[in-house]
Amino acid sequence: MILLKELEGSPVRQIKVRAKLNIGNLLFDQKEYDLALQKYEEIIGQYAFSGLVLEALTKIIDCSEKLGLQEKRKRYYSILHDFFES
Repeated sequence: MILLKELEGSPVRQIKVRAKLNIGNLLFDQKEYDLALQKYEEIIGQYAFSGLVLEALTKIIDCSEKLGLQEKRKRYYSILHDFFES
């Protein structure tokens, strides 16, 4: 986690966004769903250019379900399927 937090401060956006995703994944695995949700939402809000947005959206849906945030889950599910479903 310490190394990922250092990488999160990288000036290279691709490294920064990948570090955020990995931090979110670690937090999710530790059942820290609220903190993981924050990291995934940062990716969506600040790094929409990234190819990791799809994974972040999927994880937001998972976190929202675990936290019982049904409205948030519905909103992100809609975004995922309306904009990215092929």
